[in-house]
Amino acid sequence: PPFSFWIKYLFFSVFGDSIFIARLPAILFGVGSVFLIYFIAMRIFNEVRPLQTNAGIGTLDSQKFALLAVFLFAINSAMIWIFSSALMEPILIFLLLLNIYFFFRFLEDRRFWWIFGITLGFVALTKYTGIFLAPVYFFYLLFLNRSLFKNWRLYSAIGLSILIFLPV
Repeated sequence: PPFSFWIKYLFFSVFGDSIFIARLPAILFGVGSVFLIYFIAMRIFNEVRPLQTNAGIGTLDSQKFALLAVFLFAINSAMIWIFSSALMEPILIFLLLLNIYFFFRFLEDRRFWWIFGITLGFVALTKYTGIFLAPVYFFYLLFLNRSLFKNWRLYSAIGLSILIFLPV
């Protein structure tokens, strides 16, 4: 898949060749992934909170929940290893999280269809295993938001992601 190699080529051509530059994209995408985990956790918690009942158990507000998610993500030893390596996975994880974030934004506001499609195309361009999101989205929409199948923006987003994936 070419996208991760394009990013590494860009970093090497701008900053030169060194081990630090080989790992710099992973570090930057790791920092970006931490922020995306925060934003995704805030969205998930805000959708789950109306379903909660006040049964005498203390409830977390959305910001505390998001900070807990970020903390657990940041201290995970697998994530520390991945985001300090010069592999394709840091770029893939960042783009997966970015695509999940814009999927939620697309569900709330249909104007985000094009960003959702572009990020899904870049996920597929980064590493082929990232395309597992497509069936997850399909079943999510099938069971929880079936009306979106009647909207042209969903099919435009899919077409845009296929168009981005065409160089492969």
